[in-house]
Amino acid sequence: RKVKSVDSCAKVKKMIQINGKERFASVIWCMTLSAFVVAYWRGLWYILDEKLEPENLELSGWYSVALAAACMVILAVFHAAVSRFDTKTGFWWRLLEMLYTHVAAAGSVFAWRGCWVLFDVYFYPNDVLISGWGCLIIGFVGLTLLSSMRSVVAPPMVAAYDGVPDKSLVFPSLPSWILDRLGNGGMANRAPAPIALETKQGSITAIQTSTALEVKYATSNA
Repeated sequence: RKVKSVDSCAKVKKMIQINGKERFASVIWCMTLSAFVVAYWRGLWYILDEKLEPENLELSGWYSVALAAACMVILAVFHAAVSRFDTKTGFWWRLLEMLYTHVAAAGSVFAWRGCWVLFDVYFYPNDVLISGWGCLIIGFVGLTLLSSMRSVVAPPMVAAYDGVPDKSLVFPSLPSWILDRLGNGGMANRAPAPIALETKQGSITAIQTSTALEVKYATSNA
């Protein structure tokens, strides 16, 4: 028993050491990604500050919001088209992935900058502290009510990688509680198509529901 106990302790210690190295490497990796993400955002943001109606902050903010909305429309159409592709590998797929990512990145910067600037213009522009606390409360309450608090998370706590077909081209989806209220308009509420299999003894019908795979077996009368 003592030998087994020593072996178990050694295994646990080794596991902790491996996990510790992995966590440390993850911290360095994610902080590095954060610096590059900030550089990208800061670069585009500053260009917009200088080129997008720099003399009229209010108009510049509204232009940014409009550009963000335009990017979202483009991405929605683009995503609907490419999601039907059977082949999601190769040069052309990676090119589409790159274009989609850059439009999505620009749209994100447009949205953040537009809302940020408009808050600066309209929400206690002469009192930074009140404006700050007010925005924090508005954001917290709004995201909590919409069950979307995790949306505030960004690098270094979020890392996305290229070349992953099922995750490279993603479009924001509605939460389930909204889809439930849309009825047949929501993808989650569309009736699943049954899968039927014929056997010598009878037929098997499988229907994938939201919680389980329902299998029905009917005995042949022949």
